[in-house]
Amino acid sequence: MSHRLEDPFEFAQTDAINLSTMILRQFGCPRSTILDLRSPTMNYDLLNTFQELDSPQLLVYGDVMLDRYTFGTAQRISPEAPVVVLNAKRRECRLGGAASVCQMARELGGRVELAGVVGNDVEAEALRQIFQQQHIAGSLVIADPARPTTVKERFMGGIGNGCPHQILRVDTETSEALPANLANRLRTGCARSTPF
Repeated sequence: MSHRLEDPFEFAQTDAINLSTMILRQFGCPRSTILDLRSPTMNYDLLNTFQELDSPQLLVYGDVMLDRYTFGTAQRISPEAPVVVLNAKRRECRLGGAASVCQMARELGGRVELAGVVGNDVEAEALRQIFQQQHIAGSLVIADPARPTTVKERFMGGIGNGCPHQILRVDTETSEALPANLANRLRTGCARSTPF
């Protein structure tokens, strides 16, 4: 679930297009390179724009998530209930939500800062370690001890050496609105980090 903020961070699609136009103009992009989020070629436009920008500095604001995967083989049904038994072989943690956007932008050569809210838990610590490994600035990722870090946990099973399929997803999250003091800290931090 998203962290609901009753403020200008909630954009309609038109506002998001106008915002992307304003940001790209800040980097000196000609009008022809402004992205239209509705365009079927948007992915190609985005890649070309990144290549023309030469290491842009980006601020990504959104839901910060940890994606957890358990991979294994599924070869039998449990005698306790009509469910598949997954024999776990490997586990992975990846960036999810807005954090995955940061990772993709980083891999395209951008300098990235992430803004959002996590809990004060081991999952938040795992995210911060990945931020450090991926060279993603996380100074605007605020810990709220009253909420859990959002985690999407997927259990992936294949038969033998077959391609794994998702068997189950378990979400740990809250849809409670952010407290006003955290929303204000985020708003102030984002305003200081943007050049416009």
